[in-house]
Amino acid sequence: GFGMDLNTSRRLPYNAVPVTKFIDSEPTQSSTIGAQRINVARPPIANITQVRITAQKTANIVHGSVAGSQDPLPDTSIVALVSVSQGATTYANPADYKLTAGKVDWSLSGAEPAPGSTYSTVYRYITSATPTAVDDNGFTVTGAVPGTLILVSYYTKLPRIDRLCMDETGALLW
Repeated sequence: GFGMDLNTSRRLPYNAVPVTKFIDSEPTQSSTIGAQRINVARPPIANITQVRITAQKTANIVHGSVAGSQDPLPDTSIVALVSVSQGATTYANPADYKLTAGKVDWSLSGAEPAPGSTYSTVYRYITSATPTAVDDNGFTVTGAVPGTLILVSYYTKLPRIDRLCMDETGALLW
């Protein structure tokens, strides 16, 4: 290099654009069904693309018109049937029913509700959740069943070093 005399100081405005890396489905275990703070493993967060939780829901289902039929549940991505009951009767899994492709399958040889009658199910399913109170380190999420995974996909900002340089004509460059 060589020395250069400048009459005044100079400014070089620029838009700092972070270099990011995509983190896909980072797991965290849920501690409560209420609002809980989730801190990511690789802060700072540039943006969150998806938060997936395991939620629990109760639904009334109308049994099919024939015995041994399969009754579809109202949500997709069903991971477990917690309970199935009708009035005072609670049906047993796997003796009476089983989960088959998002449906309550009554093809087993056990007891089942009368065709055309309504019964109650409690099931767990995977769904997208909207994060709140998002900052550089994490966010808050509500509705995840305790003990299940919360999967977060996000872009993280990578550390970087920029150099401000001056060429032989005195022009500033990054």
